[in-house]
Amino acid sequence: MYTDFTSITKVCLKDFYPLPSIDRIVDSNPGYKVLDFLDVFQGYDQIFMAEEDVEKTAFVIDRATYQWMVNKVFSIQIVRNMEIYADDMLVKIWEVGDYEANHMESFENLRRNKLRLNPEKCVFGVTSEKFLEYMISARGIEPNPNKVVVVQAM
Repeated sequence: MYTDFTSITKVCLKDFYPLPSIDRIVDSNPGYKVLDFLDVFQGYDQIFMAEEDVEKTAFVIDRATYQWMVNKVFSIQIVRNMEIYADDMLVKIWEVGDYEANHMESFENLRRNKLRLNPEKCVFGVTSEKFLEYMISARGIEPNPNKVVVVQAM
């Protein structure tokens, strides 16, 4: 059996929520002493739908809906000490002594909203790491060693 949803698709509201600017995210990190790099496990699949609406649904939730959700969940932290691009999160801590409180706040928000991390892709309490294909550190943006090609002069 084939059902044509074209007419329904035409009248559905589109989600035009913007993804954040990668340049702004990457450029906003110099000076932070300690960094947590978090990766949400199957982030887009963690947005739950009302049980009564599941049978009426024939689409996959896209990045924009997910970005809206994480921006809402982490709104206070985003203003203060967090950057999020889709399922990649960066928690930024100014002073080493503030690490535990900031770290726990992030985990509490994740737990409260039932978001699971992919532990294989998370890095905690470091001074630099790759984020959105850039090397981020307290000094700012650094070359990603995996992308640097050394050419010797002849």
